[in-house]
Amino acid sequence: MTSAQDLLDKNYTRIDVEDTVGKLFGTLKKNRVSSALVFRKETYLGVIEKHFLAHSRLDPAVTKVKNAVKKRSRARTPFFVPALKPTDDLHTMSKLFSASGVSQLPVIEKGKILGVVHSDDVAQEVCKEYAGVTCDLLASTKLKVCRLDDPVSSAMKTLSSEGIDHLPVIDRDGTLAGIVSTTDLLRSGQLWDTDSQRVPGAAQHQGFKKSGYDHGEKISGLNVPVKNFTSKKSICCAPPSTKVKDAITQMRKAGVHTLILVKNQKPVGILTVKDILNDYAKS
Repeated sequence: MTSAQDLLDKNYTRIDVEDTVGKLFGTLKKNRVSSALVFRKETYLGVIEKHFLAHSRLDPAVTKVKNAVKKRSRARTPFFVPALKPTDDLHTMSKLFSASGVSQLPVIEKGKILGVVHSDDVAQEVCKEYAGVTCDLLASTKLKVCRLDDPVSSAMKTLSSEGIDHLPVIDRDGTLAGIVSTTDLLRSGQLWDTDSQRVPGAAQHQGFKKSGYDHGEKISGLNVPVKNFTSKKSICCAPPSTKVKDAITQMRKAGVHTLILVKNQKPVGILTVKDILNDYAKS
């Protein structure tokens, strides 16, 4: 039986709470991962996901990770996630991944972090139990989408609240026009124009002392249309009849955890790694 020890990755990505969100994003991009373990110096705190950062009030250049974490905690988004034991089996790992909603979990023994296990590695193992099963049997048909003319702030809110890295973009006919991703949004200079930032009067009057406003907060709304950030290159999609095993392979190859199911050029469902692990955890 496969255990957490068997899937252990000792080369995990880490970031300090005093680092900026921009540095975090750069580290995630360099290591081609979507999450990192967060530390305060040498003390482990939790896990932060890339989609946590899809927030219109965060400027990556100046906002610190600790402030991003604070905002996620207010939104009741998982940060203080459970830890795995080296002996945990696939069922236990699937259950914990399903409950936590993150793409990696730390493996801890006697207070020491041995490494991490990635959710897609677990999915790769459990898919052996899904021989012949097609994506439409596990996928959700309650597909979240945005339209080309929607404000980008709306897309960012959906990415963050749904815990996904990619959001389908449709045209007026409901045809898939492309995809908007957390990666594309965060690396775009259009979102972080410092001229559009302002400090609330309350903060100015208090001299920034206990004002409640974090440095790097973006106050104004983002009305730039989604079409400015829509890409066709990063679309990871497949027909509903695709085998789950092939879907996992496709997602791993693309470096994503979300697969858009498309029929007649229109998005009809979404399958995530979490969906697969959630189903296996119930078995």
